[in-house]
Amino acid sequence: PHTTSRHILAMALKWALLAIIFPVQDALAAGGSIWYYHEYELNFVESLVLIVLVLLELCFDCVWHMMSHPAMHSYHYGQLHDEANGVDSHHEDRNGNVKHARLFKELVSRMGGEFMGLGFLAFSIFCANQAGLFEFLADTVGHCQLLSVQAGNESNVEKDCFHMPAAAGDWLFMAEVVHVKLFLGMMLYFVLIYGLVSGSVKKIREW
Repeated sequence: PHTTSRHILAMALKWALLAIIFPVQDALAAGGSIWYYHEYELNFVESLVLIVLVLLELCFDCVWHMMSHPAMHSYHYGQLHDEANGVDSHHEDRNGNVKHARLFKELVSRMGGEFMGLGFLAFSIFCANQAGLFEFLADTVGHCQLLSVQAGNESNVEKDCFHMPAAAGDWLFMAEVVHVKLFLGMMLYFVLIYGLVSGSVKKIREW
């Protein structure tokens, strides 16, 4: 059984890693237009979108922790009884024994929080698209993409200009690609952490 679980874990890591390093230009060819002239232009826009999404995720995490921390120390049934008997109900049980964390429960709880953050990013991308943000970006910074190639002659291509996505759909597609990469990266991270938690629980049981 341990060999089978390790084999499944290794396969999951392999496919997640392959999905993360899947070239963005191949994804664009499959579902979006080729708006860039040089590959570094694509990498630059992808990095910008990644920075914005990570900042949004950090803001969401800060708000989430600000709400969850007071909730962990809020009133619960039996608290007055525990205080009257001098029991720290947050860290000790009614017999005075220290409460130990269940590692798998903590892992699943952290996974739920992180995936909820990814859901917030998906909602943010949807709102940005509905509010016309991607159209604004295309109209503001996408004029350099207007190429004039005739009869296979590339001399008229605006090579001196830094190309950006010229259509709202291209901006939306870039945001979706980066969002999916964040999701796959998060999956890979929790698969790795699952292996660490599983090994830790096994060692703790042997003590």
